[in-house]
Amino acid sequence: PESVGDSAGLYSLSLAINPVTDRPAISFGDDNRDLFYTYFDGSRWNTETVDSEKNMGGYSSLAFDRSGTAIVAYNSGLHYSNLMVATRSEDGSWKTEKVDRGQGPSHASFDGNAGYNPSLIVTDNGTFIAHRDGNTYASLRVSWRNTSETRWNSVITDFEPGFGDTGYWPALILQQEGHPTTFYYDKYRDYLMQALYAFDWPYDEFYTSKNWHSRVGAVT
Repeated sequence: PESVGDSAGLYSLSLAINPVTDRPAISFGDDNRDLFYTYFDGSRWNTETVDSEKNMGGYSSLAFDRSGTAIVAYNSGLHYSNLMVATRSEDGSWKTEKVDRGQGPSHASFDGNAGYNPSLIVTDNGTFIAHRDGNTYASLRVSWRNTSETRWNSVITDFEPGFGDTGYWPALILQQEGHPTTFYYDKYRDYLMQALYAFDWPYDEFYTSKNWHSRVGAVT
C-alpha cells in the first residue's frame, strides 16, 4: 500500500480515470469534512482542496469530461444541505456552484436536504447527477445541465407520499439509447429499484416527474 492523500480519506471516496492522461484521481473528505481531490501524475500523488467550508466532504462523486476536466458532485453539509458541483480549472483552482436544494418530504414544512450519495455522469450532451433528498423520508432526485445551457435543472424521479423513504445509494448510468437510468435502494419497502426516463433526447420534458418510471429491480 501507498499513501495517496495528504489527509485521511475517511469519507466519500470516489475514484475515476482521467481520459486524457489515463491516470487515476480520487475525491474524498477528511475527518473535518473538507473536500479534497488527489491525482497521480505518473510519479506521485498531488492533493488539492476542493471546498473547505464546514461539512463539505461527507459525500462526493468524481468524473471527467472528454477534455480531462475534473468535476466533483457533493453535498454541502449534514443537515438541510444542497447538492453542489465543483469544476477544476487548468491552474488547479476550483469553481463551486449550488445545483439543487431539494424540497424535503411531502409532510414537512422545511426545505430539502439534497445531495446525499451523489452519482455523477458527464457526457457530450450534458452533466447528470442522481442523488438523495433527505436523511429520512427521503426521495430520489436527478439534476442535470445540458452542454448548451448554464442553468441546472432538477426533478423528483421517485418518492413515496407521506412517510416513504427511498433514493438511497443511487447508481446512475446511461443506456445505449442515451436514456438515463438510476438504480437505488428503497429503504421503506426494502427493494432494489430502477428509475428510467423513457423518452428521446432532447429532454424537453425531462424535468416532468410523470415521464420517469420506477419499478422493482430486486427484492432483498
